[in-house]
Amino acid sequence: LDDCHLAIATLRALAGRSLAAAKRGSAGVTWVCAWGALGAFALTGVRDEGGRVVETCAVLAAASAVERVVDSVGAGDTFNAAVIASLAAGVGAGEALRAGCLVAGRKVAQA
Repeated sequence: LDDCHLAIATLRALAGRSLAAAKRGSAGVTWVCAWGALGAFALTGVRDEGGRVVETCAVLAAASAVERVVDSVGAGDTFNAAVIASLAAGVGAGEALRAGCLVAGRKVAQA
């Protein structure tokens, strides 16, 4: 399989696991918001047995320093892909945000 087919298969597998976890009331939740040049924010939470979010933790990440923005098209997609891949690999929200900001910064610095 080429990289594109592998990526699609991986995303389908992850989506299936995410849907299954949501249906059975996954214990953890993560909300992510990218703010472009201002960095990114995530809020992670833990659910109780009733499904209510009872504990939360906010995480902030600074935007990657970029000497000159060349093209911002696709930066959000790049950020999202890096965050999703990082979280799927089991890293914490802070590290996932830093990865997203890093690759998005590299994206905007090139055409």
